[in-house]
Amino acid sequence: MAVGLSALLGPGAGQLYNKEWKKGFILIGFLIGVMAAAAYFFIHAAKKTVEALALSNPDLLIQEGAEMLLAKEILAQNAGFISITKWTIVVLWCYGVVDAYLGAKRRRVGKVQEVQNGQNVQEG
Repeated sequence: MAVGLSALLGPGAGQLYNKEWKKGFILIGFLIGVMAAAAYFFIHAAKKTVEALALSNPDLLIQEGAEMLLAKEILAQNAGFISITKWTIVVLWCYGVVDAYLGAKRRRVGKVQEVQNGQNVQEG
């Protein structure tokens, strides 16, 4: 139960809970990398959109609601990248949750086998 809840916090959290340090930090690093790349891309996309609109129609940028127009324009021009980023994060998150669950299950089975092996040694 705890591993499932920690996995829902973000990719890598469930792995860290399971003491799978390397895998957990790799997943967290990958998520941070994807988000940083997306932020970098969107900052530059916004800059290009504002510059293009300023050159084509400077009065448009001072109208009321200009920020909404810019946001819609940026989203429309970058729909493919948004989709790729979104699905990358969704797949990474799902992998993190399933892997954390399976890792916890392997740990639990390993502990049961250790207990059974300890009982067999004591009986023998």
